[in-house]
Amino acid sequence: MIKCSPDSKRLLAKPWLWILAVVISASVWGLCFYWASRVPVAQTLTVWVGADAELDEKLKAEIIKTGEKYGIRKFDMTAYSPNDTYYAAAFALQSPTTDLFILEKTEAATIAQTGVFKELDGDRGERAVTYDGKVYGVIFAGDYCVLISAQSRKDAALLNDVFDAILSYGEGL
Repeated sequence: MIKCSPDSKRLLAKPWLWILAVVISASVWGLCFYWASRVPVAQTLTVWVGADAELDEKLKAEIIKTGEKYGIRKFDMTAYSPNDTYYAAAFALQSPTTDLFILEKTEAATIAQTGVFKELDGDRGERAVTYDGKVYGVIFAGDYCVLISAQSRKDAALLNDVFDAILSYGEGL
């Protein structure tokens, strides 16, 4: 049997201490649940769209369908307007965590010199976006091209399949 001193009994009899203990316990459990339920970065695919308009819903569905084959559970395909005052700052902050880029060809050629994009293998024909003789992207619709991030830690097969899905969609436009 545990013996309590008279001072301990008085402390245990105070209701505000019990309320404080319950609030602290609930907070700790809430944080644990929050951390456990978050989607890991490895299961998130981020596509930077440097355009004034959002991606077409059919293209988004194709990207999601392709990504889900590889266990991707969250997709971030936000469009950022190049005319926005803070576009360059947002690009600098977001590019290290972005997996694929959809940009205008002239913008992609300018940014390619910074090493943000992965060099592509093979001949991409007249639709290739090059810098210094190296192919970094492929035009998929109008003046917009698709590029793979050099800093992405995703599986190369996933990135190549999503890249090809975007290009296939663009051929139908």
